Amino acid sequence: MATVVLVTAGAFTAGRLTAVGSEADSGTAACEDAEQAFMDAFEEAQRYQPDPEDPYRDADPDQARHHASIAANVVLQNPECFDAKTRATVQTFLDAVQQ
Repeated sequence: MATVVLVTAGAFTAGRLTAVGSEADSGTAACEDAEQAFMDAFEEAQRYQPDPEDPYRDADPDQARHHASIAANVVLQNPECFDAKTRATVQTFLDAVQQ
């Protein structure tokens, strides 16, 4: 279940960060750093996700959850850089992982 939540939360948040006119983008250097840290951690999490189209990929669900948790915490520790819906989405992910 955490894998499904990871993909959903990450795709949702990544999409919101890249949307034109996103309210998550405050334009400050601190927010740009937070958004880049989120994207880096999310991409790293995706790297460890299983891929049905690439059976030779080294999937590691524990590493995927680890990097996804880092990405989620970047959002929660920088609330001024991310909108309420994004913060709620990553909090839901963290809640699911902790169960």
